[in-house]
Amino acid sequence: MPKKSFRTAPTEIHTPQWARLLQARREKLGYSREGLALAAGVSPSLVAKLERGAHDIRDMSVGRLQALLRTLHLPSIEVLLGEGAAEEFAPSAPGVVAIPYYPALAPACVGEEAPSRSYLDTRLLPTRPGYTSFFLALLEREALRSEELQLSEGSVLVVERRAVLERGVTLLGFVEEIRRPLIFRLPSEASLVRPVGGTGATFWLLPDGSLQTPAGRKAAYVPVGIVHGEFRQP
Repeated sequence: MPKKSFRTAPTEIHTPQWARLLQARREKLGYSREGLALAAGVSPSLVAKLERGAHDIRDMSVGRLQALLRTLHLPSIEVLLGEGAAEEFAPSAPGVVAIPYYPALAPACVGEEAPSRSYLDTRLLPTRPGYTSFFLALLEREALRSEELQLSEGSVLVVERRAVLERGVTLLGFVEEIRRPLIFRLPSEASLVRPVGGTGATFWLLPDGSLQTPAGRKAAYVPVGIVHGEFRQP
């Protein structure tokens, strides 16, 4: 007698209409999932779950829901639930600027075009006549950092593209020999430089601004900009 199987047929998952509208709204505004998460103060995994319908938007906390709706320029949740009309997004909304967003720091350092844009409140940025020189970039584990800088893999850096070497500020450079970004502060004495991910070769950053490799030779780096902040993913 053949054995009975209690395995049930897979249940087909239907994405709710509000989830499809949420994704369409995000794409219309030019956000990546990571960019929307950053702007709204939620995790990228939550955005992904919402767009799949795996997390009901009505179960979000009031604060997170309001932040998400505000970021998407939607007046209320009823718009996504089919009970209201969406207002058109105004790129000139006071205090909000569109900034290039890179899913990795290295492409930004070599001047590649950003694949997407994110929106940031200018109150979080230094006062500038314009913000065309700013960009956001995800910090990868292979990037190098001065030992005293507590930077987290997967966080997002806010960078102003200015080729300067100033003491007392956090700088971004690009080590051409090994094709890796370098986040550092000019030291008063030689200091260690390590990969953000914690594993890999260490370097010495010298007071004159040069980088010494484990083999003892100097590696040239190109100044890229000033790091004005770090957003850590929830």
